[in-house]
Amino acid sequence: MAEGLIHMNVCQYGVPSKEWELPFLAVPERVARLRRTICAPLKLWGVPDLVEAVQLCVTELVTNVITHVGAGTPTWVTMTANEACLRIEVSDTDAEAMPSLACTASTQETGRGLGIVAIVADRWGVIPHEHGKVVWCELGTGLRRPGGQANDPQIVYTEALLTLYGRIPEARRANWALGCVAPDEAATELIADLLHWFHAYNMDADIAFGRAQSLFKARMAQPAQTSGD
Repeated sequence: MAEGLIHMNVCQYGVPSKEWELPFLAVPERVARLRRTICAPLKLWGVPDLVEAVQLCVTELVTNVITHVGAGTPTWVTMTANEACLRIEVSDTDAEAMPSLACTASTQETGRGLGIVAIVADRWGVIPHEHGKVVWCELGTGLRRPGGQANDPQIVYTEALLTLYGRIPEARRANWALGCVAPDEAATELIADLLHWFHAYNMDADIAFGRAQSLFKARMAQPAQTSGD
């Protein structure tokens, strides 16, 4: 049986998904073994084509922990997958050593980890919490998106907006990269802020939301385009 805990049918953001997690101490000699270990769940989930990209992202994120937090740091790697996205999370116990993109020469041996992750992954971010932090990245699986919306530009645009809208504590917002919260929670925050904006400018939010609902219904009534159109 593969090392690590595999949980099938975990519900992530209301979408059935699969989860694999592995706690370990972050030391250099552990990285190669970790790269081999993560192959099994990816093949089990039907995304073997992501093995190389995931190995690269995990290697860089764990190496960042070793380099900037310290060898022997308690660390957790979690992978969650659904039909649209595979999410990698590397958690450690240090809330102070904050990873960030750095401008480094291509010949330098260090400092390029997050740059590589940013290129390989579709998006990435950091979630600080009272016991440490989580550095995450996401890669598209190439499978069907939740709800079957494979290439709907409105869905893609909204998901990107909600990802960017993920919040971090106000006191640390200036110094921390954007984190991520569950999409439904981020959507609620966005709507609340829109209501505040309407109130600040003495505008009628009910009229605006009524128009938005009408626009939504009109779009839903339009016939779906097929790839052969």
